[in-house]
Amino acid sequence: MRAGDRADGIYQMVQTAMLGYRLGPKVTVFSGYTRAISYNAGRHVPVEDRGRQQLTAEIGKLAGGTMSIRLRTEERWRSDGEDTAWRARAQLRWSRPLSSTGQTDLVLAHESFVNLNSADWGPKGGFERMRNLIGVSRPLIPHVRGELSYINQHGFVPHDEDTSDHALQFAFTYSF
Repeated sequence: MRAGDRADGIYQMVQTAMLGYRLGPKVTVFSGYTRAISYNAGRHVPVEDRGRQQLTAEIGKLAGGTMSIRLRTEERWRSDGEDTAWRARAQLRWSRPLSSTGQTDLVLAHESFVNLNSADWGPKGGFERMRNLIGVSRPLIPHVRGELSYINQHGFVPHDEDTSDHALQFAFTYSF
């Protein structure tokens, strides 16, 4: 769930399911589906559906941490439009254990969003936004990892003032 003052509270509920297949010890491919249900001042607004494909790979070590990349493509459809919007997302991530036990990691990440086309329901082709993240990640229970992070999201708005959003995020990942 995402909340903000511009929408007077909760503005989006995002549900994602993805399945991955490990190609090797450092590379995994995923495919999945996301449904984003949006609100504005408590009123329901158009629903967005997304097909997702992604590749994650560990690319090396740096300053005692692990560098990885995530390359994701999305096909996006909305209930108030007819076009399919195509988007590419690239994330560079670094994580490093905060102690010798290795349970809790410091995480830094940068993600760029590029719209590959324009769609009748809103997205315009080109560089859309970037997200920068700092957080901590740790196992919560077997197979479940939690991450608490601060995100700064900078939106590039053509012919208008860019946006800057600040978010506190809690995410969890279940691996089996």
